[in-house]
Parts: sequence; C-alpha cells; structure tokens
Amino acid sequence: MRLVGVKNCPRNFKHITRLLENKSIRKTTSTCSTLVLRPNCSTVCSTKTKCDNTKCDRKQEFDEAPPTFIKFLLKQQISDILVREQFVEFPTLTTITGNIMTDIKHGSNYQEIVTEQNGKPFLSLLLNYDGISMSNSSGTSVWIFSMAINEIKRARRYKIENIITGGIWPGPNKPKKKQMETIVLLLIEDLCELEQGMNYFVWANDGRQMELKCFVIAGCCDKPAQSLLQNLNEHNGFFGCGNCSIRVKWTANGNGTVRIYPLPPANKPQPTVRTNTTYDKCMLAIEEQEQRKNHIKSKKQQEAELNQREGWLGPCHFRNLKYFDVGMSRGGGAS
Repeated sequence: MRLVGVKNCPRNFKHITRLLENKSIRKTTSTCSTLVLRPNCSTVCSTKTKCDNTKCDRKQEFDEAPPTFIKFLLKQQISDILVREQFVEFPTLTTITGNIMTDIKHGSNYQEIVTEQNGKPFLSLLLNYDGISMSNSSGTSVWIFSMAINEIKRARRYKIENIITGGIWPGPNKPKKKQMETIVLLLIEDLCELEQGMNYFVWANDGRQMELKCFVIAGCCDKPAQSLLQNLNEHNGFFGCGNCSIRVKWTANGNGTVRIYPLPPANKPQPTVRTNTTYDKCMLAIEEQEQRKNHIKSKKQQEAELNQREGWLGPCHFRNLKYFDVGMSRGGGAS
C-alpha cells in the first residue's frame, strides 16, 4: 500500500501492533484493555516486564516480550449500536410464520429460542474468529474475534459500524492452544454475563430502555480457527473433523502416505455427529482417563483412550453458553 502512495499506511507489523495496543487504547480507555499472558502457563499476568507468579522461574524478568490480548467491552459496543441503529427487529412467537427461510431468524433452532424465551425480545450473536496474514513471506498474523447482531436487518447487519469486536490477538504468531483457552475463558465470562440480561436504550423502541438478554447461537470460522475454538485436534489430524467423529487413516501414495477419511461400510457403526451430548460423554471419559494417567497402559489401551476422546484435547468453554452447541452451532470453511 505504501508503494502505491496510500497515506497514513502502517510501515510494518510492529507499527500495526503499536497502533492496536497504544493509540487505540488511549482513545477508548473505557471500552478495551490490554491483557498480558504469562509465556510459561499462558494465564493473565499483571505486568509486561516479569511474571507476578512467585513460583514461576521467570519472576525476575521475562526473557522476551510476553504475548498480549486486547479485550473489548461487549456491553458498551452493543449499547452504542442499539442506540443509533433503527433497523432492529425483535421476533416474537407471532412474527415467525410460514415455511420460507430467508434469514437465520427463520431457522428451527432460533424459533426454539423464541419459544423458550416466551416471546420476550432478545439479541442473538453470530461469532467469527479469523486470522489475517500480514505478508506472504512470513508467519506474522493478527487474529480477531468479531460478532454480528442477527436482529439487525440483514442489509445492515454486517456494516462495519454494526460489528462487535470481542478481542484482538496482535500476533506476531497464531495463538497456541493454551493461550487460546485463556482468551476464550475471558470472552465466555463476558458472554455469560450478557445472557443474564442488561438494559439498553434502543432506537427501534422509540429510544426507550429495554431489558435484553444476549446469546451467542452460532459461529463461523475456517478449519484452523475452528480447531482452536473447539479445543480439538488440528483439522488434518486424528479425529480432526469438527462436524463428526470420523477417524483419519493413512494410505500409501507413491513414495509417501496421505490422510483419508473413509466412511465405514453401511453395516458398521457410522461416525457420530458432534453435539453437546456427545461432547459431555467424551468429557466424562477424559476425566476418567486423567484419574488413570499414571498407570502403565498397553498400546491397545492407549488407542482405546484416543478413540474415547474423539479428538477432544480438553474442555471447550463454549459449552458454558446457554444456546451454543459445540458441534452443531459452528460452521467451518476451507483450511
């Protein structure tokens, strides 16, 4: 962009990081904060210079700059959108009719929420998480959590001024599994609070105040991001499919091998679709395995335990959300 004369273009990745962490934060001190993650355990630290955990071997000083996460206040952003956006519709039991589906609000899962909420107005969110590569010649990237309000008219729903920023991982590399777990826990804490209901001034309600509960009901991301959010094996690994429990197999291909995902014969048990129910079953199996982790196991026993986990590396914290299904509520694109 600088080569073609674009003005005020950041000079490099470090310049972008400074803009995200410093200038933006000084201008919006009430809506976001920068959190430091400890390099060893990826939990939140109170300082950028040294670990405040007295048991950590880095309590004197960090060897290198620790990773950071920029966390944004969700309620403030939702309030800012609702107070000025006039094209907001709150479906009730009487407004969803017919068999024609033209929006997410016409889907069966959404209608079930309307029924369970007894027709009371609410907000639902579509979550996205994705990384942006800063150049083709390096692994430098920025990763962003963003959300859209489904009750906003579809033509205006994805306008930049109506997008909620949940948080920004300013890089320079893709977050690791442990780091992602910490980030997701911070985000889930805020989302669970929104589910309890908060008061907003709403333009579409003649500017009057409304109490609205807010639920994340679906997510959309590509395969690498999906495995991070679900806390699953990588998308090309053993049990790496985010939709079902199909197993990967290796087959000969020339001088090497390739991964394939063959379906069993029709007379054999088929892969199960991932749902909250199958997830809960796997978590129980993982808990039992943790109790036996110091036992000596045969190769057959180890393989049996891998099959019981079905690719789950540990808890998926999105399970704590009221209307989010860890298997069915998210969609993944190409890797």
